[in-house]
Amino acid sequence: MVGDVRSKGTRPALEPVVDSKSKKSAVAQTKALVKFCHERGLFLLSCGNFDNVIRLQMPLVIGDEHLERGLQIMEEGFSNLYPGKKKSWQKYIRR
Repeated sequence: MVGDVRSKGTRPALEPVVDSKSKKSAVAQTKALVKFCHERGLFLLSCGNFDNVIRLQMPLVIGDEHLERGLQIMEEGFSNLYPGKKKSWQKYIRR
């Protein structure tokens, strides 16, 4: 589900894919994930040529409680978008 992870310091980026072998970008799923998270109070920044990359920009002063809540919302979003592939993507968003 996550085809690429890029990082520049405190700004990691995840690129969801439709298929892990072809690495075809999951444009519609990325937009749906951003919308899902936004509706629950977590604002994600989509970027890239097709808005198919999720850029994470947590404040440097974020507390553990807020960070955990944000990660929980992302987990729920990924689980809803990819119901048959639970846990396979958690290594990318868990500390």
